[in-house]
Amino acid sequence: MTPFSNSLSLTTSARAGIRISPLPLVTTYTSLLPVSKMSLIVPKLKVLQGAVLIAVFATVYALLALGSFTHLGRWLDVIGPMTTIIVGYLVLTIYGYIIKEREKDFVQGAFGHYLSPTVIEQIMENPEMVNQLGGEERVMTAFFSDIASFSTISECLTPAELVDFIN
Repeated sequence: MTPFSNSLSLTTSARAGIRISPLPLVTTYTSLLPVSKMSLIVPKLKVLQGAVLIAVFATVYALLALGSFTHLGRWLDVIGPMTTIIVGYLVLTIYGYIIKEREKDFVQGAFGHYLSPTVIEQIMENPEMVNQLGGEERVMTAFFSDIASFSTISECLTPAELVDFIN
């Protein structure tokens, strides 16, 4: 099979009376509109969900191009849109990863000296916690007491034993 066998078969088909014509650029660009809409949807999805959506969209487009070619004799550009879909997805995914890593580095740097590692992990898992840095309002009771030699007693007891002793 030579590199020009496809073009030779198209020429032969054209001579035999089969009309194969590319779609106008306007129609090709119109087929790319869903790609621009997907650029708004994909960043909101998780990586695997986005990959599945891109794979489904690419498969549907490839089947649409194949059907258009075989049944209508119209040729849809496949390489350009497929490259746009896949490269666009990769760029959006890598950009999202970089942004999340920057946020983690910021949280680690800002709170690493003041909070325990478990609290920092909770903040990284739930970034909305940063907005609650002012604390929470609760109705609570505080007990203040002056017990003679309390420090000496509390050093010898576990927290549970100390509570039993005070009560």
